[in-house]
Amino acid sequence: MTSVTSNSDSNRSAKAGRRFLLVLLFASTLLVALVIKPFVGALFAAAVFATVLVPAAKRTSAALGNRPRVAAAAVVLALTLVAFVPLAYVCYVGSQQVVSVVGTAVERVKTDGIDGLIADLPEGMQALARRLSQALPMVASAKRTDSSEELTDAARATNREQKQEASGGATEGETLQQESAANEVDFAAVIGTTAKITKDVGAWLFSLAIDLGVLVVALFFMLVQGKDLVSWIVEASPLPNKQTSDFVSELKDVTVAVFTSTILTAFIQTAIAVLGYVVAGTPMLLMVTLLTLVAAFIPAVGAASVVIIIGAMTIASGSMAWGIALIAWGFLPVALSDNFLKPMLAQGRLRLPNAVLFFAMLGGLALMGPMGVIGGPLAVSFFLVVVRALKERGSPRAVST
Repeated sequence: MTSVTSNSDSNRSAKAGRRFLLVLLFASTLLVALVIKPFVGALFAAAVFATVLVPAAKRTSAALGNRPRVAAAAVVLALTLVAFVPLAYVCYVGSQQVVSVVGTAVERVKTDGIDGLIADLPEGMQALARRLSQALPMVASAKRTDSSEELTDAARATNREQKQEASGGATEGETLQQESAANEVDFAAVIGTTAKITKDVGAWLFSLAIDLGVLVVALFFMLVQGKDLVSWIVEASPLPNKQTSDFVSELKDVTVAVFTSTILTAFIQTAIAVLGYVVAGTPMLLMVTLLTLVAAFIPAVGAASVVIIIGAMTIASGSMAWGIALIAWGFLPVALSDNFLKPMLAQGRLRLPNAVLFFAMLGGLALMGPMGVIGGPLAVSFFLVVVRALKERGSPRAVST
């Protein structure tokens, strides 16, 4: 009887210990998540780049006489010079252009009014711009201010007399001050919007610089200690080592396949689009090319959408034939190339159907931002790996037992 009671007490004690460990596990996981949350995007990007660049780092290390740290530094430096520095420069120049264009537009509106700004647009776009200016309340308010400034001296005098009578005999100087204040209010929203855009652009550039710095440092350590990190994950996992290794191998194949196919497809689509831009004589070729390249990484947008928009703008500017040609170029070679390039470049390492891959990228993009293009397929692949593991071990009841 005593032994039975002792065994019961020990079982209760073991269950209480397991519950306490689960609580500690949950708390520690939450703390780790809070610690890495500010840099989760940069760390995930570093893990993706490290997975793809491990073979290059190994070859470089062998060429340098088995010096992994020097090889990792060389690979990170090369990637920084080839990709990160140009990306940061393009983002900086693009943001400066946005701020400059907005500031110029505000100054143009303040001096010549909305009509003056619309007059600077191509003739084919002026009618559309006028309709938009009438539809937007803030712009319509500015237009009303502009039109009031075009009143004759007699009409202005009449308005001032009416305002003086309504205000109980205010002086002419006070009335002029009130009119000037009203005009300034009309432009306050425009100026406030400009200031907000400038502030947001500055904050975004600072955040981008921090993320790139974290990415570079994390990438170096992952290239140097990546093998030890994988071994630690395999040993720490409660699953059998072989099954955990299969998980890691599957996720590695998906990462490499999605990364290489996405990057190469985007550059190939952009090259096809640029060929159409050059033939059609599209202005601002560098800026349009960069926009096309960025859009090519977004599944729901794609490079074809930029080509089609540029074609529509070309038609609006008066070049009907070249505009139609660009729209057809966007719908045919640019858009259709995505359908066979990604499966071909994945080389059979990606086990996801094209439709599942598309929606996985789209969902990952909405959840995680740009890196969701890879994170979405990784999440779906991880789910499929777990399902296959459960299937191999039998039913869920068998697994629990």
